[in-house]
Amino acid sequence: MLVYAVYDGDQPAESFPLQQAHLIGANDIGVQGDVAFREGMIICEKRSAESASLVLLIDAGEHGRLMLPTCLLPDREEPYLLYLELARHRIKFFLVKLEDWSLFELPDDHPIMRQWARARDSFTQALGLERTDPVRAQEFARSALIEAIGAGEKLTFMHADSLLGKRLGNGEPPPTLGCRIHQSQFAEPLAEIVSRDFDYVSVPMRWREVEPEEGEYDWKKFDRWIEWAGKARCPVMLGPIIDFRPLSVPEWLYIWEHDYDTLYDLLHEHIEAIVKRYRSSVSIWNIASSLHINESFTLAYDQLMDLTRMATALVKSLHPAGRTLVEVTEPFGEYFSGHPRSVPPIVYAEMIAQSGFKLDLVGMNIQVGHHNRGQATRDFMQISSILDSLLYLEFPVIVTGIGAPSHRPLRGEAKAPAADEANAQAGSGEAPSSDDSAPSKEAPDAAGYYREPWTPVRQAEWLRKALSIAVSKPFVESAVCHEFFDHPSAELPGGGLISSMGRPKPALTAVADLHRDLRRRTLRCTTPDERDWVTNHDRAAGQSK
Repeated sequence: MLVYAVYDGDQPAESFPLQQAHLIGANDIGVQGDVAFREGMIICEKRSAESASLVLLIDAGEHGRLMLPTCLLPDREEPYLLYLELARHRIKFFLVKLEDWSLFELPDDHPIMRQWARARDSFTQALGLERTDPVRAQEFARSALIEAIGAGEKLTFMHADSLLGKRLGNGEPPPTLGCRIHQSQFAEPLAEIVSRDFDYVSVPMRWREVEPEEGEYDWKKFDRWIEWAGKARCPVMLGPIIDFRPLSVPEWLYIWEHDYDTLYDLLHEHIEAIVKRYRSSVSIWNIASSLHINESFTLAYDQLMDLTRMATALVKSLHPAGRTLVEVTEPFGEYFSGHPRSVPPIVYAEMIAQSGFKLDLVGMNIQVGHHNRGQATRDFMQISSILDSLLYLEFPVIVTGIGAPSHRPLRGEAKAPAADEANAQAGSGEAPSSDDSAPSKEAPDAAGYYREPWTPVRQAEWLRKALSIAVSKPFVESAVCHEFFDHPSAELPGGGLISSMGRPKPALTAVADLHRDLRRRTLRCTTPDERDWVTNHDRAAGQSK
């Protein structure tokens, strides 16, 4: 059993939020167990004897409220000090990425290294007080954690800027930018924005929306965007076609949940119908998403792989020129600690890459800022690191969806209905509507946030940084904004670039600027006023030569 002590002022804390708290083991793979808070202690009861790390939402000061892990720790009767172990992990994580990114030659007087040194010094002071004065030790440890997160964020931005400079300066085509467009709305002003600010569209095709009744397909709404894309010569990524999450599965399919042979045949017919209809318009087929979570239809491992093999082969046989992709969602793998029949996300990606399937691409979907499982807010160093884990797959990667909300969504909130007649406002430049910036009654610790509780402006800042980091990776072919506009069935409420009332958010301008900078090959993760540390590094490097 792992126990962590937490203090509030000079007394043991009376409460501590544990939303989305879970355990992970070696290689960040989930560990089954229960996490509870009692009498100033976070108590983690594991179902195995392996060392584990506690991951939970933490107030990280100026950096926001973030999902952070402790170091891997063995069981012991004496409580660990929570913030000390959080700081220990972050200081170590910084050193790991310093080496991974070949930045270990940064001089000690570099601003980033000076900030990391302050974190190390505070951590050392906390270590010395851990047993004699745990209250002061927690204060020093929390200071160390905040400094280390700050140093790590700057290192991440510096690394992204360096990669972008090399990637956009080598004469090869720059990475592309897409947007995910739900079929519920179509209007010419929306299409004009897509033509201007994006290179292609990603059209999700949920089974329950395209075939609400068995054998009865509703193509009309999907046809509108796909027909427009064909006329506009805008490439299309379609899917996922197979997705067993509740938001995608039609009610009638659950009848065959435990009849694999019938399910297999139904999937075959479903894929065949979609590919035959749209193969003249689609460039990339998102064949399957979230199969590794294996939550609604608890299939055996060999059945999951069999379905993926069938789907990729069928699509290739029907559309040889089309490229095929399998998507990984919830990439940090929180689900695995509670679902033993699931597969860890990166392990699944590696299995798919090594399977010999007729696969062209691997996709990763990253969403933050919502209280749904897997959508808690992570800092940029963690996001960059999880993308790095795809480096060795030997497949090009598409970030199939990346997004954050423009406000703190309420738990169980009623999403605003889409307003078709409001689409004409999409190019008007109006300020974000109040429906996206209204204060939430949901506790701010329910999903975390970047720097401050989510606002349209903070969403725009986060999205530009995250997209810049994603497209800086040389193995990332393109990135997709998770939602073009807000709609009632969005996976990430409030995550669109345009509000449900048809008004552009600051995020739309931020993405348009990013797309322009990509085309001009001038994109950088940081703005000029954030680059003092880059200039200092370059100057130091020049003097060393």
